[in-house]
Amino acid sequence: MKAREKLLNDTEAAILLGITKELLYAYVRNTPKTNLGHTRRLVSTVMAGKNYFSEKELLEFDAYLKEPWSDSNKTRPAIPKYIEEYLKTEIGGKCPITGKGYPLDNAHIVGYAESLSHHHHNLVRVAKEEHTKADNAVISRELLQETKDRLIERLRHQLRTDLGETTSKAPHPHPVFIGREEKLEELNGAMALNRFIVLEGLGGIGKTELLLNALKNSPPDHPVLWIDVETVGSVTDLNIILINQLTQLTGEQVGNSLIESLHGKPIILVFDSLEKLLIHQREETEAFIQKLLVQTTELKIIATCQVDLSLIDYPKKVIGIEGLSREKSLQLLETLMADRPLPMGEEQAWFLEFCNGHPLSLKLVVSLLTFYQSSTEVVAQLTKTSSLKRPMLKKHDKSNALDVCLSTVYDILTDEQKKALQYLQFFSGGLNLKLAELHIEVADLSANVAALMQFFFVEIKEDRVFVVNPVRPFLKSKMQEKSLFVQLQKAAITDILRIGWVVNNHSARNKDNLSFGFRWNDEELTNLLEVFRITQEELNISKEGQGPEKRKEYLGFIVSISELLGKYFFSRGFFKYGILLNKAGITANIELGNLEEAADNYLAMAAFQSRQFDSEAHEETVKELNELAQTTGNFVIQIRATQAQSALELDKENYEAALDLYKKTLHLLEEGVNNNMLSNKFTSIADYYKDTMKGEIAVVYWRMDETQKAITQFEEILPAIEGYFSEDNRLAYLNSYANCLCEAGREQEGFPYLFRTIEGFKRIGQMEYIGNSIWKLGAHVDKYPELATHPSLDKEAFELALEGLMYPILEYFERLSATYSKQWAVNNLPGILSTKLFYIMRVICLTPHERILSEWVRNLIKGLPRMSEINAFSVTLNLCKILGGVQDWKDSPEHVPKIILSILGSCFLLNGEKGLESSSRVFQWLAFWMRHVNLDPSATAEELWDKAKFLHPVEK
Repeated sequence: MKAREKLLNDTEAAILLGITKELLYAYVRNTPKTNLGHTRRLVSTVMAGKNYFSEKELLEFDAYLKEPWSDSNKTRPAIPKYIEEYLKTEIGGKCPITGKGYPLDNAHIVGYAESLSHHHHNLVRVAKEEHTKADNAVISRELLQETKDRLIERLRHQLRTDLGETTSKAPHPHPVFIGREEKLEELNGAMALNRFIVLEGLGGIGKTELLLNALKNSPPDHPVLWIDVETVGSVTDLNIILINQLTQLTGEQVGNSLIESLHGKPIILVFDSLEKLLIHQREETEAFIQKLLVQTTELKIIATCQVDLSLIDYPKKVIGIEGLSREKSLQLLETLMADRPLPMGEEQAWFLEFCNGHPLSLKLVVSLLTFYQSSTEVVAQLTKTSSLKRPMLKKHDKSNALDVCLSTVYDILTDEQKKALQYLQFFSGGLNLKLAELHIEVADLSANVAALMQFFFVEIKEDRVFVVNPVRPFLKSKMQEKSLFVQLQKAAITDILRIGWVVNNHSARNKDNLSFGFRWNDEELTNLLEVFRITQEELNISKEGQGPEKRKEYLGFIVSISELLGKYFFSRGFFKYGILLNKAGITANIELGNLEEAADNYLAMAAFQSRQFDSEAHEETVKELNELAQTTGNFVIQIRATQAQSALELDKENYEAALDLYKKTLHLLEEGVNNNMLSNKFTSIADYYKDTMKGEIAVVYWRMDETQKAITQFEEILPAIEGYFSEDNRLAYLNSYANCLCEAGREQEGFPYLFRTIEGFKRIGQMEYIGNSIWKLGAHVDKYPELATHPSLDKEAFELALEGLMYPILEYFERLSATYSKQWAVNNLPGILSTKLFYIMRVICLTPHERILSEWVRNLIKGLPRMSEINAFSVTLNLCKILGGVQDWKDSPEHVPKIILSILGSCFLLNGEKGLESSSRVFQWLAFWMRHVNLDPSATAEELWDKAKFLHPVEK
């Protein structure tokens, strides 16, 4: 059977293979395995003077390159020069591990003796020293693989930029686009004039292809964020996926401040197949879209949908998509048949009448013609299927033509191909083929995927295979055997979670590579959320007493998901969702009898609630954990409950109580170890747990202003922190240790730790903690202004810190305004948030990035009512807005005096009446800032304080 030819241009082909275009064409010109006597080159097709590549040929050639390059290690050939040039280009002249230059060397990720492969992705150019370390197992081959993966993704990002794409990974339009010229012109015009556009029509009618072709003409400064709603389970999941995709699109961590991050950005947001959510959550979906449109200014939303969207109360342009004309249908048929015989006469007329202008039906007919090699046989098969499905039907329309075509094609698949297709439908975010080959035992998966591509059932986007949208609902109707459905569903869930455990366990073992596991979570988030949704649905069904064994399995899935995503959600700032996940984990673990694991979920949930400043919920969680400890009498749970109570007292600033409870936790732990009272699992982590409790005791001493005691405690466990703490915990404790050093007058020892933590938190995307590190630098920047010039303090670090601050402000306001008035809520934000903002401001204002402050304030206040009280938060916002926009007013003599008075009044309110002795050193910093921006080259703190003393507090 001849494969369907999906053609890619050279940039798209290079993206698919993850190589440079130079190497792509080198494979066209050269035969890489001449030493074996092979003559195979990569085949390209020239059309209109340009090279195009068959997707199938690219994948098959890549598989050929992965095969052995010699019969044994003894006959190892030289690496081709063009591959060596690619490796040099890939790293930009520096070792990607150490950043060092010459001498560099080409290293095999899987040694040649084992792999017999010079495949371009089995090679990475690194410092010669690192190559030697890898050969001697001083550094792991996994580190080389992770390094290579980052280089490949960076190259793909560069190629997408060349192509005018974004990291939203919108699908490529099919190279054949016929019969929609007028609709394309209408859509292009609508995109220029409207913020909300809806493309309505049947499934497979061509809505997505029309949109993809229109987006090729969108301005480069209007990036596209593409969401396949068919893969989304709920509006809650849609919100998380949007945040995740926006982070990848912009390169900025978004946290939960989605609306604020979208505000002012000219993004085209596509909701493909929106009808999926409208069926079960119409009101929530319409409210969500309306909120996006009303609360942003530059955002455009384009939705493809099979149902009417007239209920959304926002101006919209609706474009209806009908079938192709008979003339255009024939043109499409001729183009798709290419060099194969075209049906003629009555049979041609029959096919055109049968498909009735439906493009996907016409494509499926072509795949059937290719398979049967007989027009007469295809007519017979379609007629047979049609009569079986609808015996009373006299005439076909577009919708039932598609159903008949899909059924006919499905029936000619082998049993293994059908199972593979049904298995793939559970990967709503696509299946990563590279990882699947390593970790999933599905017979002939690659061969089955290749066959399914020929029938338009699946498509490959980069390294992931997706079931195409019109096929998904069809597959549900074909899965008649319930036992097979359950078997494949469980297999898919198990495989997703297994890969997650492999990746995250590897990440955990490598104490400096937590970001590796987080990147996998980023990529698989859609799949993981779908698994969570499916498992919850299955558990709701089994509540009615059906299948206790099956229920036990699905409870285990919930536990696994909560463990996989817990730390990830905490780092990414998804606090609300982290709480939902841990609640589900608590319920599942208790039902399974995993009481110690349930205690872990309680501890994690308490940490999320602490970050939300939700003291009531935090107290309730700790109370429930204490009750669990008392009810069960479990010694480990008692330890966990005491730890949770300690953290709660610390949050409430009951430092003495917190200190006593942390010491009690440590005592209980030692008692448990000495008397063999701990479970095996807990015993295995007892030493780590002891050191973390000592770290918490050090934090309490620091919060009590007993700095020297804190330093002594930290330095006792510093070898453990550096030796085996996980990356996030190590960075958190080093941040606290650095604060203690700075407060003890040992700033030059503390600052390097703070810069190190900023880089680490940037790497793992922990925005809130980046802000904490910059906050502490801000407390010293008036004495050490050179801190602001450190390379770690770039625009990305500041944007992440501010985003990490925006979410708790808005989340706290939203939660309190549900109980109290909005005015009360905005006037009673936690003081720690304004303090943190003030010190971050002090650093940013001494860099070239001060404008992001005023922009951040403008975005923030859009989500808040006007503050009716003058307090530390409103005054700090006022300062950020003024100082962030200094370049706009500093050269306006008529405005400067009034603005200076406002600045002095704000600083007086923040400083209080302590004068120049205030620990915040507001006026010392202000004097330096005024000299820094050339507002007053001779400004002194004494002079500014004297002026401020006689001013009345300024109104906001």
